[in-house]
Amino acid sequence: MNFNDAKNEILQVLSKTERQHLPKLLEWIKTSDDLDDILVDNQSVILHSIAEDLRACLPMEAMAPSETLAMQKGYLYSAASQLVGVEMSSEFVKLQSMAVEKYGFSDRIQVIHADIRSQIALVQKADVLIMNNVFEYFMEPRDQMQAWLYISQNFRKKGALLVTVPSIQEALGLLQDAAFLETLSLSQWIEEIPVDYSVYLKNDTDPDSLKQIHLYRVL
Repeated sequence: MNFNDAKNEILQVLSKTERQHLPKLLEWIKTSDDLDDILVDNQSVILHSIAEDLRACLPMEAMAPSETLAMQKGYLYSAASQLVGVEMSSEFVKLQSMAVEKYGFSDRIQVIHADIRSQIALVQKADVLIMNNVFEYFMEPRDQMQAWLYISQNFRKKGALLVTVPSIQEALGLLQDAAFLETLSLSQWIEEIPVDYSVYLKNDTDPDSLKQIHLYRVL
């Protein structure tokens, strides 16, 4: 069936649909996962291939596929001119660099083997900063506090966006240091932006995990 025939078929279906059900049908067409198997885009194919490559390289207990895919998915589904990943583990830098080179992402992606606290210029000029459990699992409480202070002092571009998993409040709450929280002064640094999680729900999405993602804007 060519384009014109397909278009006419769809128009006929819409014309036969009861008026009160049209909005629901159109919303289903725009958001439903039922069409995923039919409308497979190139990005999805590439992501699936990357996932298979990473699973072959990682032990089962090492890391969730969604975590290791974050950088590559940012490339495929964003128009950002530059994506920079900062990773303390040399093993994961090698793994991510392998994927970047294999799939031709090096025009926009760079992976740096470093502690984020050594990347002042990078943090200061960033428009979007994504932090996924980056401190609490890898640093002692004292180092976590130093890292958060470093971020709050250098990620200051007005209107820049900060994405965290879990929320900053939850991450900082684990430190249980009232004096530190007062010093950080979140309310004068960032504001949280509501996220409509339903927009991103798919058949293979865990709603509870999705709600761990929080978005903030620098004041």
